[in-house]
Amino acid sequence: MSIASKACSSIYGLNVLKEEIEDSRYNYTRFIVLSREKLRRKGNKCSITFLTDDRVGALTTVLNVFKDEGINLTMIESIPSRDSTGRSKFLIDFKGHYSESNVERALKKIKRGTVGFRLLGCHGSWELRGQQS
Repeated sequence: MSIASKACSSIYGLNVLKEEIEDSRYNYTRFIVLSREKLRRKGNKCSITFLTDDRVGALTTVLNVFKDEGINLTMIESIPSRDSTGRSKFLIDFKGHYSESNVERALKKIKRGTVGFRLLGCHGSWELRGQQS
C-alpha cells in the first residue's frame, strides 16, 4: 500500500483505493528510497540536516555558505527540535554532489558552524513520467 497520484497508479498498474485524501490542494508527497549502498550513478541533489544555535543570524550564516559557493537550494524546511535548547532543526536539499569541490567546501563550513550536522545523502532527482514540470 502507498499514497500516490492517479497518474502513478496508471503508470505502475496500481488500484486507487481512495482519492483526494490531502487536507490542502497544495500538498505534494516526496518518495525516497533509503539504502546503505552508494548509488551506481552520481546523484544531482543532496540532502542535509542540522541544528542552529538560538541566535539572530544563525540560519543566515548557513545560507550564505551556499550562496558563496554558488550552490542552489531546492528545498528548506524547519523541523521542531526535540530538545529544550531553543535550537532550530533544518532539512535542506540542494543541487550538486558531495564529490564536487564547492559542495565539499560548503559542507565542511556548515558542519563546523552547526550542531548535529548529517549528510543524508546525494540522490537523483526524477520527474514523474508523463508529467510536465
